[in-house]
Amino acid sequence: MAIVDDYIKTMPKAELHCHLDGSIPLATLKQLAREMGMDEQVMDQAVAAERCSSLKDYLQSFEVILSVLQTEEQLERATAATIAEVSKENVRYIELRFAPLLHTNQGLTPSEVIEAVRRGIARAVEVTPVFVNLILCQMRHMDQATQLKLIADLSPYTWDNVVAFDFAGDEPDNSNDEVVALACQNAGYALTMHAGECGCAHNILAAIKLGASRIGHGVAVKSSSEVVQLAKDKQVHFEVCPTSNYQTGALPSIAASHLKLLMDKGISCSVNTDNRTVSNTTLSAEFEKVTHAFDFTIADIYHLSTQAVVFAFATQPIKQQLLEEMHAHYQQFVCPSKTEKKE
Repeated sequence: MAIVDDYIKTMPKAELHCHLDGSIPLATLKQLAREMGMDEQVMDQAVAAERCSSLKDYLQSFEVILSVLQTEEQLERATAATIAEVSKENVRYIELRFAPLLHTNQGLTPSEVIEAVRRGIARAVEVTPVFVNLILCQMRHMDQATQLKLIADLSPYTWDNVVAFDFAGDEPDNSNDEVVALACQNAGYALTMHAGECGCAHNILAAIKLGASRIGHGVAVKSSSEVVQLAKDKQVHFEVCPTSNYQTGALPSIAASHLKLLMDKGISCSVNTDNRTVSNTTLSAEFEKVTHAFDFTIADIYHLSTQAVVFAFATQPIKQQLLEEMHAHYQQFVCPSKTEKKE
C-alpha cells in the first residue's frame, strides 16, 4: 500500500469537481477578513464539521466565506491563491466552479465577477503549471426568471476558459425537474449537474434526460438499477466526492461510496474534493482514502485519473498532454526498468 500512496502523492492530477469559494486557502480567507476589519477567527467557520446533520448544514460554511468575496480584488486574489495551493500537489488540470450571482452583493455584475476570477487565473498560471477552466453554477433555490436572466446577461460574452454550466445547492428542496438546464445548452455550454447527492436517484435520471454529460456526486445511483443502466448507456461520467459525501451524511463511511460500484459496472468516474477548505481535504487525501477503503492498486488510481481527463471540458491538445504526462508517470512505477533503460 505504501507504494500506492507514493504514486498518489507524485502523480499528475486532474480535478473536475471543485468549488472555488469552498476551496480558498484558510490563510487567504483570514487575510481578507482582517482587511475588512473582521475578526479573522470567524473564518474558522469556513471548515465544516467532520459530520454535519445534513447537506444544508454543510452549506452553512459558505455564508462566512462569501462575506469576503464581494469585490473584484478579493475574487482575483482568492482565485490566484487557490490555484497556487492546488499546484502544490501536482494538480495539472482543474475545473473551478462558482456561482457568479453569489458575489454580487456589493454591486458587481455577473460578468465583472467572472472577469475578476479570470484575472486571478491569469495571474496564477504565470507562475504555476496548471490548466484552469471555469464552470458557472446556477443555484437551485433561485427562481427560473433569475436563472434565465443570468444566461441572457452572459450570452454576449465569450470566454475561452468558461466551459460549462452546473446546477448546485440544497437538492432535497429543489429537484432537477425544476431547473433550466436546457437553456444553458442552447447558449452553447456543456452541462454538469449536482444530482443524487441526497439519496434521490430520480434527480440523476432527470439530469441525464436534461442532457448532463457529467453528474456531480451521484451517491443515489447505487439505489437504482435503472439509473445505473441509463448512465452506462449514455456514457455519463460521475464526479465522486468521498469526504464531502461522508460529511453531509450521504455516506455512512468512505467504504460505502458508490465509486467502486461505478467502476465495477464500467461507468466512468473520477475522484474529487468538492470543497478543499470546507471539507479540509486535498485531492491526494481523497485518493488515499478510497485506496485504503477499496484496496485500490496503482492501475485503479491511474484509471480514475485518466477518466477525469477524458471527460474534462478541455481542448483535445490539453487532454493529450495530460494523458501523456499521466502515462509517463504510471510507467515509472509499473515498469521502472524500462524507464531507466530509456533514460
